[in-house]
Amino acid sequence: MKRDELVSFILASDGSTEYANLRGHLFERYCHKILFEGGQFQVRSLSEPTKKQELLEVKRSLNWDRVDSSFTVAGQNAESYYCPISRTYGAVDSWKKDIGFFQITINPEHGIKMVEMEKSISYSKPRLYFVVPSAIFPTYSKQNFLTAKGKVAKQIPFALTKLEQYALCINLDMNSAEKRKPEDELVSDVSLKKMKT
Repeated sequence: MKRDELVSFILASDGSTEYANLRGHLFERYCHKILFEGGQFQVRSLSEPTKKQELLEVKRSLNWDRVDSSFTVAGQNAESYYCPISRTYGAVDSWKKDIGFFQITINPEHGIKMVEMEKSISYSKPRLYFVVPSAIFPTYSKQNFLTAKGKVAKQIPFALTKLEQYALCINLDMNSAEKRKPEDELVSDVSLKKMKT
């Protein structure tokens, strides 16, 4: 699927319960590719809603590294884009050492799994960016920490009190400057392997 076709589907299926899971899956793959390539993204603080929006510059990554539970902070570098091998990893979808963590979602509510986030907090800057479509970016709000049972946590570990939350806008407007070349294809497992060096 080419990028313009992908974006058209994501836009057209907004609000459809029938395609909700597929839409979320495709949006996640699309965002991974965009974040890997880098660029300037509009962000706003969820922890301090009165702060002005700003532009976050993400440099193009040189490596796309998939990591497992044996991953150590000492092995990180600022040039890599990191993703957990397990797709059911609950804390985040990816991170860059010099930027922070990325959680990609199309949902207005996406609680943070407290136990897994606490284990991961030392991997990067204590910043969590919720990567969302432009349609929900203006109203996206600060998210709750969740216990292992999925309940809103009443007590937060000290390490997580320093975690800053942000919303990061992915503009799906096909007429915007973020539109990529029509021949660009959706990131696939094959292209992931080719990106790794």
